Amino acid sequence: MEACMRDIPECDWLQTWTSLAKSFAFCYNPALQPRALIVFGCISKSITDQDVKQLLRILVKALESFNDIILLEALVMCLTRLQPLLRPESPIHKALFWIAISVLQLDESTLYAAGLALLEQNLHTLNSQQLFDKQNIADVMMATREPLEWHFKQLDHAVGLSFKSNFHFALVGHLLKGFRHPTPTTVSRTSRILTMLLGIIAKPQRRDKFEVTPESVAYLTALVCLSEEVRSRCHVKHTLPRVDVAGGDPSAAGAATGGTQPGSAGGNGGNVRRQKSWDMLDQSAIQYARQSHKVQQHQVNVMFGRLALDIA
Repeated sequence: MEACMRDIPECDWLQTWTSLAKSFAFCYNPALQPRALIVFGCISKSITDQDVKQLLRILVKALESFNDIILLEALVMCLTRLQPLLRPESPIHKALFWIAISVLQLDESTLYAAGLALLEQNLHTLNSQQLFDKQNIADVMMATREPLEWHFKQLDHAVGLSFKSNFHFALVGHLLKGFRHPTPTTVSRTSRILTMLLGIIAKPQRRDKFEVTPESVAYLTALVCLSEEVRSRCHVKHTLPRVDVAGGDPSAAGAATGGTQPGSAGGNGGNVRRQKSWDMLDQSAIQYARQSHKVQQHQVNVMFGRLALDIA
């Protein structure tokens, strides 16, 4: 379309298309709104803070019911596309970091992938603005979250990860779920984000990103089993020996698996505690755990909605 517009005088096809996409994106329509949001994010050439805040208000409405995952995914993807178009001094840049983290806390694989993409774009945008050249990422982001600490404290408690106690380990705790994601692109994006964070935290002190420090140890620990570069640069002092269980040494196999040989009492007089298999667990306990998880996830959705509303 842009190629055709160059040869047509006073042609405003793109502006008209953008205006139509915007009107459909901000208007409730289960059939058209998700598609319009994606189109609006892809073809927009500029964006204002008010437009992004309007998108956050739509996100709040969608979180209240949480029955339209496609709309939620489209909103996150739209925010990912629009963030680079925001003015550099906009306070929404830092707020979107916490929006992305909150999306990762939602128990939905498609939303996790979209939230991870938003987080990657957010870190890339803030890093390109040289925000982390002299300031630590933990200090920058925790200062941004301070006015909304009441909401974040509840979110941290629901998930079991405290950014206030240890920012870096809490962040890695959310990213580790990406390695178990069924989509290969999400797995590779997780590794890419962890590597990017290694470079970001090394910037203020002008040190090598593979140097082991209290800030980098969380990211290095997550990458050491996946990245050959990390293993070559950060030598592991202690490793577990590899035991060939199939090699025919019953004692070694028993020691490796932590079990005892059939018919033997074991070293503790037969009091070796075995972990119950899934089939042997009490079904009522399993049902209770599932119900508790649903209640906890509902609380996360509600608190995320309140957080997005306050940011908007």
